[in-house]
Parts: sequence; C-alpha cells; structure tokens
Amino acid sequence: MIQRRSTARPVLKWLFCVLITLIFVSSFAAAAEMRFFVPSYEGDGLKRVREWEKIWAGKRIDKTNVGQVKDFLLESQVKVLKDPAYMNAKEYWFEIVPYRRAVYSRGQIAMTKKNAPVARLEGDMLVNYRNMAGFIFPQPKTGIEVMYNFDMQTRGDSRWEIPEGYVVEPRTGLVREQSRKRIEMFWSGRTFNQPYPNIPKNPKDFRRTLMSKLLSPADFVDNGILEIKYNEPEREDDEWFWMSRFRRIRRISQAQRGDNIDGTELIRDDTDGWYDHISRNTYKLLGRKELLLVRHQDMSKANWVKGTGVYNGLQRERVNTFEVEAVYKKPHYTYSKQVFYIDPEQWNILIKKCWDEDGNLWRVNENLYMQRKTIGGEQAYVPAGTLNWDVYGRHASFNLIKEVKDIGKNWPSSTFTVHYLQKLAY
Repeated sequence: MIQRRSTARPVLKWLFCVLITLIFVSSFAAAAEMRFFVPSYEGDGLKRVREWEKIWAGKRIDKTNVGQVKDFLLESQVKVLKDPAYMNAKEYWFEIVPYRRAVYSRGQIAMTKKNAPVARLEGDMLVNYRNMAGFIFPQPKTGIEVMYNFDMQTRGDSRWEIPEGYVVEPRTGLVREQSRKRIEMFWSGRTFNQPYPNIPKNPKDFRRTLMSKLLSPADFVDNGILEIKYNEPEREDDEWFWMSRFRRIRRISQAQRGDNIDGTELIRDDTDGWYDHISRNTYKLLGRKELLLVRHQDMSKANWVKGTGVYNGLQRERVNTFEVEAVYKKPHYTYSKQVFYIDPEQWNILIKKCWDEDGNLWRVNENLYMQRKTIGGEQAYVPAGTLNWDVYGRHASFNLIKEVKDIGKNWPSSTFTVHYLQKLAY
C-alpha cells in the first residue's frame, strides 16, 4: 500500500513561522515607535514657537498688552493682569522667555527605559507600583497614565529648603507671614541618587516623608509637622503636629486633609498640585493646552510688593500641557472637581483650577519651578514657589523658596520620626 504524505503538517509549520515573524516584526516596530522623552515642541511646531518668540521673547506683559497673549493664559490670570487693583497691586507683569526643553537625570533616563515597556494598569492601579520609577507612560493616552507620570516625579528625590509664606487680604493689604524649614525625601520611585528606585531598608513601606519646623511668626516658632506617605494606596497618611507651646504632639486626622492650611488657599492635597494617592480620583484627559508657565525661574527676578497678591518678574515660557480633569471618588470632598495642567516633559502640575461644591470656580493654584544642581552634579526641577488665588472670595497666598540645598541627599531614617520632631524644638 502506498502511503500519501500529508501536506497539512508543512502548511501548519509554514503558518507558524509566518505568525512568529509577524509577532517579532510588530513587536520590533512597537518598540521602535516608543519614544521615552517627547518634548512640548519639535519639528514644525517648534519652528512656529521660535517664530512667535522672535516677537514676544524678552517682552514684559502687563495690562497694556496682555490681550495679545491671552490665549496662553487662564481667564483669572488675564483678569488680574488687566486689573491689578483686584489683588491690591499698582502693577502686575511678567516676562516671556524662550521655551527650553527639559533635561533629565541619569536615573530618570535609565528607569524610564527599563519600566516604560512593561508598565501596565489593572483598573486604576499601577502593577508593581513599589518598584516603578521614571516616566512610565511616555506617550499617555488617558488621564490616569498622565497622572502616574506625575506621581513618578520626585523633584530631586530629596531636598532641604526654606519657604517663606504670605497670606494676603487684598481689600485691606493686611499680610501674615510665615517661614519654615522643610526636609523631604522619597523612599521609592527614586531617579536622582542611588540607590534607585528604592531605599532597601524600608520596613514600614514609606513612599515619601517630610519633616517641617516653623521659623516664624514668633508665636509659632518651633512648631513642627511630620508627614509620612506609604506605598500602599489604601493606607492613610500619618501626620503629627508638635505644639511647642504646650510640649505636646497631636495626631492629625485624615478627615482634616480638606481643611485650609493656616488661612491659605491650600489644603494638604494641594501640595505640588496633588499630594495624595493617584487612585483617589477619577481622571479624564481633556486634551492639550498651550499656556505660558514657569519652569526655569530665576528667583532673583521675582519681586513681591508687600500687601499685594501677585508676584512681578515671573519668567513664563510656552508649554504644551496635558489638561486633565480630576474628580475625587468619595463624596463631599473640598473640591467638586479640579483641572490639572501638566508639563509633558517633567510631568509637574504647573497650574490647576479648583471648583467648589456648587460648581463655582474657586481657586487657581500655580506651582513655579526652577532648575538646580543635585549633590551628584545633575539637574533637577525643584519648587521655586507657589501663587494661589481665591478668585471667588478675592484672597491670595503664596510661597517663595528662599533657600534650597542637599538635593538628592539620603537622609537617615531617624530624621523622620516623632522623636526627631520633638528634638527639633530643643
């Protein structure tokens, strides 16, 4: 009997080879298409910005010409620029400076290239969160991907700074001043100083720690705050307040996160634009919006006239931000919604709008950044200050960072303890 050779097996083998080849080619193409650091502007878009800058870079913008650049500002900014008296100022102006592409640390580059190809979400939770670092969604398609990039920005991993804060009542010109010393350090998500991405000895699973001591006014001197944020998203932050006058430590309730901080336009969650876990909100990516924002501020040029609710001399450059709407998941939160405008290169929240429970625009909080050297000689974008307006109640508060150092320093764990909080007062 003559046996016929089956043709099915060679055909299946051929199909299998074709399938493997297609998978390999598509995977290679996808990898080739993944760009880890996409600038605000490039190609023809950058050429258009440079042409625009030939007219505007170096110019001072005030009430006489703000109408010509109003498309790159928020409505509340335009209002105060046109009418500085609204914030008790005789003048309000800023300077336009050329767009500068962000620079990155070695750790940001290495961690982004390592983690971006494997980063994924399960619902609104980032898989393997504790070991992730770098800008893990370099070309985000959703609001939550943008926000996880923001969450991975550690602003140098750590820093020592002295912010001077002012609360201003524009109707009367009354001012209340406060200064403090702050030490902040990230324990995971690190990209500026080894070890990264994580401090290895972290038995309590810290994400970020902050120790703060008040230097003024006189009746608050030596008061201090210890804040601890954990990696576990379901775990609430720990906060303790040292009251030097009574020699007592008071635990700060999680329910107080929505309270104003000492009469300012800020709640605790407003720090850096958003200070809580990313999963506490739902997000909607509204698109892109070009704005004039502060990323490379020379603080020697920032000027505040006492009694006013504005800075003069801010240096604003064009940034093609991601516009993201955020709504808190639990009911009766301080804000009914927020809209963040996020730097697409360094992923900081540069400015945001907040609405009250009745749906009225309530606050506009702007975060100013400057470029500074780390202890390792690299460049980091760290806070230069804040400018916060209650546009509904006509009120203002802001911070100027008067001194910053030790960017990237690995502080001992004993720095972030209740014992050290007490020790600061002695």
